[in-house]
Amino acid sequence: MYESKEKEIDGYKVTVTQWPARKALTTKLRLFRILGPGLSELLGGFKGNATDVLNTDINMEKFSPAIEKLLSGLDETMFLSIVCIMMSNVRVNDMEMKDENAFNVQFAGKLEVFYKIVWFVLEVNYGSFFGESGIGKLKGIVEKMTPSQPMPLQDSQKI
Repeated sequence: MYESKEKEIDGYKVTVTQWPARKALTTKLRLFRILGPGLSELLGGFKGNATDVLNTDINMEKFSPAIEKLLSGLDETMFLSIVCIMMSNVRVNDMEMKDENAFNVQFAGKLEVFYKIVWFVLEVNYGSFFGESGIGKLKGIVEKMTPSQPMPLQDSQKI
């Protein structure tokens, strides 16, 4: 059964219903192909805990250029395709976001709210990815390293 989660984001009531497993897997692959190269730079824009992205402060000096870098390789068609995927199964103030007019009405002049909702969509569909078994663990390892330290080997890589 698909789980729905609700959260208030900047005064908007947002409800996200999980995607079917196959859609989540194919979307994850697509997002990694597109966003992978700039993902670490994007994470550097958050102050604090990567496992709770919506409730952390954002360093806009790092975050804005990272978003630009991530999106620079996308053409308009690909970008809008990703937006449609991300907004499927999303209701904002009880309006379905798969409708273009509803999307335009909700986010005109408020695109920063849209990006926060996208993070919520990612948390609902890939919660463990942001937690200690995913990015949270990777971010912790990277933060502990200094330029003079080598990348620590995983148990499976040790001789």
